[in-house]
Amino acid sequence: MKKYITDKITGISYTLVGDVYIPNLVSTDTNYEIGYWGRKHKEYIKQYKPAFYTTLLIQCKLNSYLHDVDVRATEMYDTLVKQLAEKEK
Repeated sequence: MKKYITDKITGISYTLVGDVYIPNLVSTDTNYEIGYWGRKHKEYIKQYKPAFYTTLLIQCKLNSYLHDVDVRATEMYDTLVKQLAEKEK
């Protein structure tokens, strides 16, 4: 048996491990560090929007989505803190 094969219909390559061919799947999602707001949003969508969460997970877009949410939420938080600090002066 060949060590590596490629399915001509799907274009997916496989590696022989023991007696079984395992697909060579590579995540296209980058490994961003997720902050506080991203983790909180992950908990929310996992609990209240499981279909959306699963879709992002399957499409390898969950990490980049959470990173984007975290960056935007942090910017909004910082803006609000600055505004409140100016208002208190």
